[in-house]
Amino acid sequence: MATSGVPVQQGDAAWLALLRHREIQFAFPDAPAISPVPQWLRALLNFLHNHARLFEIGGWSLLAAAGLALGYFLVRHLLRRGWAQADNYPVRPMPA
Repeated sequence: MATSGVPVQQGDAAWLALLRHREIQFAFPDAPAISPVPQWLRALLNFLHNHARLFEIGGWSLLAAAGLALGYFLVRHLLRRGWAQADNYPVRPMPA
């Protein structure tokens, strides 16, 4: 900027002009105070914190059950359809 011997550019001059008028740039009203957390929310958060390990075990169990069910249905579908159905195409084209 101007103090380092570099000429002041237009943007720098505007910035310095804003800094000279601090009352219009930095006179913000105080933010309202944060309202206290309701009692029911504190109780819910406390319950969830105390039972977090059970929720974690339950979530992983549900994920494992969903994976096993998906695997079961996939294997059942493949066994019913056959492993190499794509190789058994008809020799003659089907009539239209």
